[in-house]
Amino acid sequence: VIDSRALQREQVPEDLTGACVFLSSPESDFMTGQYVAVNGGDCFS
Repeated sequence: VIDSRALQREQVPEDLTGACVFLSSPESDFMTGQYVAVNGGDCFS
């Protein structure tokens, strides 16, 4: 499974920190109804 990932490693909780901080900050005030994928480049079909 790791071989199919763009970043070639397992995800850790700290990988979500940047997205969570941004989405909970005033910087994201103009965002509405967006899907933010924090998945290390994983793609399932």
